[in-house]
Amino acid sequence: MMLFVTSFLGTFLLALVLTPLCRHLARKFQILDRPGARKHQAEAMPMLGGVAIAAAHLIVVIAGFFTLLFAQDFLRYWGVLGPEWSIDLKFSEGDYALPAMVVGGVIIVLLGLADDRQGLSIKTRVFVESIVAVLVVACGLRLSIPFLPTPIPEVLTICWIVGLTNSINLIDGLDGLCAGVCTIAALSLGAVLIWGMQPLVASLLLALAGATAGFLVFNFPTASLYMGSAGSIFLGYSLACATALATFTMNQETIASLALPVIVFAVPLYDTFSVIVIRLREGVSIGRADQNHLHHRLLRLGFSRKQATLFIWLLTFATALPAMTLVNSGVLDTVIVLFVTLAVVGLIVLLERVQGHFDTQKPSAGD
Repeated sequence: MMLFVTSFLGTFLLALVLTPLCRHLARKFQILDRPGARKHQAEAMPMLGGVAIAAAHLIVVIAGFFTLLFAQDFLRYWGVLGPEWSIDLKFSEGDYALPAMVVGGVIIVLLGLADDRQGLSIKTRVFVESIVAVLVVACGLRLSIPFLPTPIPEVLTICWIVGLTNSINLIDGLDGLCAGVCTIAALSLGAVLIWGMQPLVASLLLALAGATAGFLVFNFPTASLYMGSAGSIFLGYSLACATALATFTMNQETIASLALPVIVFAVPLYDTFSVIVIRLREGVSIGRADQNHLHHRLLRLGFSRKQATLFIWLLTFATALPAMTLVNSGVLDTVIVLFVTLAVVGLIVLLERVQGHFDTQKPSAGD
């Protein structure tokens, strides 16, 4: 248990220290999000919060990596790593997934910084993200799907990494929204993997949760800086890789192990899917920025920004909680939880439809 507490607190405290430093650097080097037609802030905001999140997480992960590689017996002696935990980094099998994830994470942060600094096209971002995804898959990271032949699991892993990376990026539209959703998701998945006896991936997720929670102190309820693309795509990438690694190493390769992360991330995935549908329906490019994301639609329903953030946090928790019961579960349990998830998503759709109906019934000013 001490391993997990250390993972969370280590990144949390680092984020508390690094976030104000990154805020100062962002102002000094003018890496700012300036007010505009699609922005809700009244003044320019520093945008290096994501660097603080990534740095806190990567520092702890790299330090933990070398400690586990060379000093597992030392950790067991001092009670940091319980005798029941066995962490095999698999280098003897030629599996370099974890180092590749770290290198890929650095590339992703640099990509996000370039986007924050000068703006990149969606095609450029997806291209680089795809290259990074191919890199980590080539180094051993893949979804374990025993009933599908190679290379289908590898292709699905690449799609999962790129897809979740962009889904998390797209929900970063309100103070505290992205960081809160990722904290809830990482804590939920980390708890599942502690229960499922996967200490390595659980520690990765708890370290990520600590970093986002530390950043959240400065980002909610009123933000003093933003994470920017550097933070949001790093979070999406890290969560995607960790969940793929967890699925790959689960003892029971069941449909539940594949469905669990999809259920936990149902809200950001729904947001992405619904925005794509809206853009296709309106005949515009799916890469075009607009104000049709879930948080925008909640604001139009009358939610305040804080209320919209808290509501989406609640929805994320409502999908993550039943998903946590799926460890070592069978098909029937998975189907039940999927129905619960669909009910949560259906509630969102119903809320929007009812409000839309009332809006169309309102008399115009000339009536």
